[in-house]
Formats: sequence, C-alpha cells, structure tokens
Amino acid sequence: MHFVGYIEKYLEFSDFFIDIGSFDGAYLEIAKRFMKKGLVYSYEPNSWRITKYKKLKLFLLNYKIKINYFDSVVSNQDGQLNLYKDTISKEVKPNREPTKVNSIILDNILKNRKKVPSVVKIDIEGAEYNCLLGCKNLISKGLTHFFVEVHQ
Repeated sequence: MHFVGYIEKYLEFSDFFIDIGSFDGAYLEIAKRFMKKGLVYSYEPNSWRITKYKKLKLFLLNYKIKINYFDSVVSNQDGQLNLYKDTISKEVKPNREPTKVNSIILDNILKNRKKVPSVVKIDIEGAEYNCLLGCKNLISKGLTHFFVEVHQ
C-alpha cells in the first residue's frame, strides 16, 4: 500500500474515485473512510479477490459512497487481453496459461460522463503505461490527481 498517508487528503475532498487494480479492496476501504459521499469505480480482473463478505463490509462502512465493480483491465485498447497470472503481457511466459480478460479504455468510459474523477489510483503490475495511454483525455484536463505505481 504505497500511497497510504498521501491519498487520504485527496479522497477527503473527492466525490468520484477510480481504483484501477483494486486487488483485495484496501484502497476501496480507505475511500469509504475518507470520502464523504460519491462514487467509486473499482477495476479488478480477478473479481474473486474482493469477496462478497468484503463487499458487504465496504457497503456498511459508508452507505453514502457507492462502489461499482468491474471485472476488467484498464488499458489502451478495448476488447480482450491475455492475463498471465497477475500480469498483462504480450509475451508468453513459461508455465503460465493466459486467461482472456475484458479490456477497456478509461477515456471511452468517461467520455459521456459529466463528472471527472478527482482521484485515480493505478497499480496494475507493470501495465501502468498502457493504462495511462488510454486516459490521455482525462490527463489533459488537469483536474485529476493520479497515484501511479511504477515498475522497473
């Protein structure tokens, strides 16, 4: 949890947060604690990571925050991508069978929304660059705070 201690002050004034790579929902929980009201989009292709119990717990934590869960990856292309265990990659890795996952472009999702997310967290195990390529329009507006994990 690389952004704990920083992201909270931005979420406190946010009413639209996007968590790309929600994993086990830790940042969703932080959003539920610090946001006063609003909407959260959660993108996690391994939807089983956020159990029904966790979703119920999150709902009860702050009912003024609505979380929409999407079992998709966010990238620079719509359609499907291969997911190799926890990493999206075009190269085949030994002993890993790829899984086809839905892929979306964030700019396409947001283009018909009047509201711009005030905070976006991106932690997608090395695919952050492709995700950022898919949200150039959002970035160009200069209204969103991005928290991006970077892999070497």
